[in-house]
Amino acid sequence: MYVVTPRNRWQLAGHVANQYRTHFPTAPAPPTDNPSRWPRLQRLMRQLDLAKRHGYQAAARRCREELRECLTLWQQDTRTTVPVEPGGPTVRDICLELQALAAEFGEVQYEPDRQQLSVVTEPIELEGVYLGEFRIVLQVSGGEQFPAYEIEPLEPNWASSATEVSHPHVSRGYLCEGEGKQALQQARRSGRLSDFFLIVQRILTTYNPESAYVPLEEWHGTPCEDCGETIEESELCRCRYSDRLLCDGCSGICEECEGMFAHEYLSACAECDELFCPDCLKGGICTYCHENQEEEIHHETPETLPIPAATAATSPA
Repeated sequence: MYVVTPRNRWQLAGHVANQYRTHFPTAPAPPTDNPSRWPRLQRLMRQLDLAKRHGYQAAARRCREELRECLTLWQQDTRTTVPVEPGGPTVRDICLELQALAAEFGEVQYEPDRQQLSVVTEPIELEGVYLGEFRIVLQVSGGEQFPAYEIEPLEPNWASSATEVSHPHVSRGYLCEGEGKQALQQARRSGRLSDFFLIVQRILTTYNPESAYVPLEEWHGTPCEDCGETIEESELCRCRYSDRLLCDGCSGICEECEGMFAHEYLSACAECDELFCPDCLKGGICTYCHENQEEEIHHETPETLPIPAATAATSPA
């Protein structure tokens, strides 16, 4: 893997453009109802590059805001199908895309053996949950193969209830694209690399609870398997009979064996009214109460015991 620099950018652009000619021979030009939108995107990316190089932070911030606004309008345009002319990106087009990527993400890397282009996002935090940086890896060869790209967490903060989920919208490296799916496909097919990575980054920095693999409110907890309430896993107990993870409200303790059980496995002793599991409750009475009854019988005196009828008849008056 190596970093894409101005010195090797043209060579890599030639390779990528050749991949597009091979795998996307009829790749469409960027579809939009507004033909001026694509040049505006390119112009904004060049302005952002200049602002970053000269350290003009306010100008760079303004360019980013305009880029996001223009990208939003672009996505709205691409939701409708419009006639496009066939054609693929040129070496110059790809070179400009790589330059725009470097301006936005700071560093672009290429893995020649796997033919993968990648960038790293800034640390992402959604609704108070820190998720860290993510590497977006695009496969520049292979045509319409699936998956065309993957998301790698660099500082994984896995969801407590699903260790394959590194982001509310990323599971096993696959991104839930939602409404951005068509825009991503078109950006990739037409060679608009900067658009592609920016759209992915925008999805990663946006939270939609309705399409989340794991909601953020459940990120640091585990749901009770009875009531569904999410709490810290250390505060859950496992039922000895059903093996379910339960919260305090859905479980109880057997007074004898001190095991944790779901409420349906606990019954009250008929004598003391304490809760016991089936193994510790015989005939509706717990072991303690059985022993107490036997001890009371054992300590009864002869005067208190009933006199047999035969003995009573022979007793002196």
